[in-house]
Formats: sequence, C-alpha cells, structure tokens
Amino acid sequence: MKLEKQYYEITSQEKVKKLGQYFTPLSIAHFMSSWIMECSPKSILDPAVGNGVFLKDIDCENIECLGYEIDSDILNFFKENKRFNYKVLIQDYLQSEWDLKFDAIICNPPYNRFQMIDDRKQILDNFSQKLNFKISGYTNQYILFLLKSIYQLNDNGRLAYIIPNEFLNSGYGNKVKKYLIDNKLLYAIINFDSNINVFENALTTACIILIKKEIHKDVEFINITSEEEFNILSNNFFSSDIQRKRVNYNDLNYKEKWGQYFDHSEQLNYKNLVKFSKFAKAMRGIATGDNSYFVFNESKRREMNLNIRSFFPCITRAIDVTTPILSFETFQKLREKDKNIYVFDGTLYKDKNNEKYIKMGENRNVHKKYLTSHRSPWYSMEKKDPAPILINVFSRNRLKVIRNLANIKNLTCYHGIFILQNYDHLIDVLFCYLLTSVGQDILYLNRRQYGGGLDKFEPNDINNSMCLDFDLLTDEDICNIRKLYDKLVLSESSDLIINELESIFIKYLL
Repeated sequence: MKLEKQYYEITSQEKVKKLGQYFTPLSIAHFMSSWIMECSPKSILDPAVGNGVFLKDIDCENIECLGYEIDSDILNFFKENKRFNYKVLIQDYLQSEWDLKFDAIICNPPYNRFQMIDDRKQILDNFSQKLNFKISGYTNQYILFLLKSIYQLNDNGRLAYIIPNEFLNSGYGNKVKKYLIDNKLLYAIINFDSNINVFENALTTACIILIKKEIHKDVEFINITSEEEFNILSNNFFSSDIQRKRVNYNDLNYKEKWGQYFDHSEQLNYKNLVKFSKFAKAMRGIATGDNSYFVFNESKRREMNLNIRSFFPCITRAIDVTTPILSFETFQKLREKDKNIYVFDGTLYKDKNNEKYIKMGENRNVHKKYLTSHRSPWYSMEKKDPAPILINVFSRNRLKVIRNLANIKNLTCYHGIFILQNYDHLIDVLFCYLLTSVGQDILYLNRRQYGGGLDKFEPNDINNSMCLDFDLLTDEDICNIRKLYDKLVLSESSDLIINELESIFIKYLL
C-alpha cells in the first residue's frame, strides 16, 4: 500500500487520528467487496470513502456507485492516483439524506467518540426519528454509520462493515445488538483475534459485520487467529478449518457479551463462582480534565510557588507503581524521584499564588474543556476516597493489582476497588486472590480486547465478572491467607508467596 504510506507522510498524525483515517488492508477489502458483489447489486454505497479501496476494482460504469467523504484533501490525493471512477460527495454521511436505498453497502467508518462531533444533537434526533429508539450521546460514531446503512439497505441486499469489536461487549453496543436481534438481519460476524493488528497505524480491535437483508434463523460467529486463517476463509467461506460457532437468534441476548462466542478456549470450568459485585465495587479513578494543568511533580510545584496545601497526593501513571504493595515509603520514593504525584485542587487553599495559577488556567482556556466546564468551580476536583486496592485499566495478559497501604488517591490509569461494608474484614483476602493466576484468569473472561494484544477493563466489566465465593473459605484458610499476606507486605520477592496463595484458592474452584 505505497500510496497509503505516502499519504501518511504528508498528513499530520493529529488529523489522521481526529478523522480516523486508518486504511483497510487490501486482502480484507477484497474479501468484503467480493462478498457484497455476490448479490449482483445495481447500486453500491461507500459511506466513508477514504482511500477508495473498496470500490476501486468494481465496474462502476455499469453499477450505480456513490461515496461520501468529509475530507477533500484525502479525496484529492487518491483521486489524482485514479482511485475513483464513481461519484463522491464531500459531505458528512451522518447528515446526508436517509431515503436513498442501495443494493449493497461497504464501509470502514471513523472510530471516534460521538460526543466530540459537532451538531450531534441534531444527528441523534434524526436517528431517533428514523429508527424509533433513542441512541446515547456516548455512542461511538461507527455504530451510527452502521445503523444508518442498515436502514438504507434494500431488501435482499448485502452489507459489509469493518469496525472495532468493542460494541459486542460494551453497554453502548446493546442498542445495535438489540436492533440486529429484533430484525434478524445479521448473517455473520468475523472477529480478528486481539493479537492481530489489522490496521497498521492504529491499535484497535476489528471485526467484519456481514448482513443480508432477509430473515435469518441464526448467526455465525467466526474467529480468525492468523493471516493464514483469513486466507482460508477468503477462499472458502464455509471451511471447517476455521473456528466458528452458529448461534440461534432465540438464544441471543443483547445484554450479554457476544465476545464469548469467539474464544471457546476461555470457557473455564470452575465451581463456586459468584459475581464480583457481591464483595466489592470497582470505580474509575479521578479524571482531571487536563493533566498538563492539574498534575504536578515537586519541581513544578516549587517553580509555580504553590503551597503544598493546594494539592492532594495521587498516583497519576500506572507505570509509577512497580510492586504489589504501595506503602507510604514507596510513595515517598516517587516524590524523591520527582514523579508526578500531586493533583491541584484550587478549592483546598487560597492565597495570591493560587489565584494567579487559576487565572493562568483561564488564560489557557482550561475552564472551557469538557470536564472542567461541567464542574463548579472549574478548578475543583472530584471528591473520591482513596481505594484500598487498585487495578490497572489497560494490561497485556496480566493485571497489575496494588494494595494501597499509603491511602493515596489515583487518576483514571487505575480503577479503585472498594470492599462492601459487610466484607471489610476480607479486604486482604480479596487482594491476595486477585494476585493469583487463577483469580486473574477468571476475571479476564470479562475483559475488552484491543489490537496488538492490549486488554481493557471498565469498572462494570470488573463488577460483572465472576470470582470465588469467599463465604466458603474456612477460618483456617483465611488465617493462612492473612499470614501469607503479612509476608507479602514485607517481601521484595512475591512469586513464591503468590503460588502458596493460589494453592489455597484453587481447592475451592476445582
């Protein structure tokens, strides 16, 4: 894809990211184009043309082809290189007319948070009117592209979309999953394993949505774990060499996570499991609204001549904590290394320097940013208690679990785990369990997967995950766990202790 590389060389990364200009690999584009052409369409739509890869080999002289693209620069670049032989409108597809219908629709839409888009209220009102249900303002843009395209697809038509697979497991995806179930239009979902980085310049998951606008009895869930497997699928869609699962529409629940249908190896057979929320609650960390303004190290505090009472101590980066125990001594070492461990809250202390710094923020328009503009006063900070246990939001294969003995607050790099009142005597037991491989394996069943093997947990992913029923633990085992916990607090090396802990918990799970 030489042209695509040339385009990236002359285009700022800021623009690429803002407009979501990540190009579909040729092999995937060819598969999607071939699939929609099987219905012999007389009209084809591409709602987000970009580099024009989907329709470049289609005979648009004998088929009515139409595209939408909001960026004239990308259109002109690829137009000069003879990528387009069909009509392309420089217009936002989401604000285009709804009444046009097409036999086939193919797209790689932008993957941007919709709350950052102008005129979103008007767009959402149009969607609610046409689809007869309300869509959240936090819905990702690609979901709106997909829903509108389904509406514009003719009966017996075909649609192929490549989008992130996050909607399969997230709350904002429930609306589209319910829409697909109610209308029984979904033919198949082809999921790319998180270890496959589909888009060269973007760390995101990917799946292909295939829709035939006719009533189906079931949906095929296909998991692709390598390029070789995708080549097999491209040559023979019904190959038995590919991991696949057929699920009847009557068995689909839009409130459940559909990611479970792809990785059968993760169906762990443990007993004595209950919801994590029985014992504790996960909550996100503090969101400042502008870390560059609110987050300080000791050097920056002294440079700005701000009183220490204007700050609260805080873990601001996941990478700063390297051991399972966050003690006061550990936190002091971070201060000595001049790490960013303070968060400014202009309501904590008042003096001339404090007022001067607040004025500086207003001159920089910090008060007009999304989060700060919704706070009163804008320079105040969320009131959150320090969490006794911290779990990192992003991970690869293993979660970082921290026992917060320093009683320090945290930003959104960590989620805070708060034990429920009836189980506060088990806080150290829960921490020990979360350190073990078996505890993490069970928790990982509820993760969200990104490209490049990156995993993510939202607070409710943790709350709705399963864990051991700690009510079953004997007093003797609880006593032994606490003894090992005490060793862990004093130990520099924790692997042997964690292995001993696992041997206790595993008895109840197998």
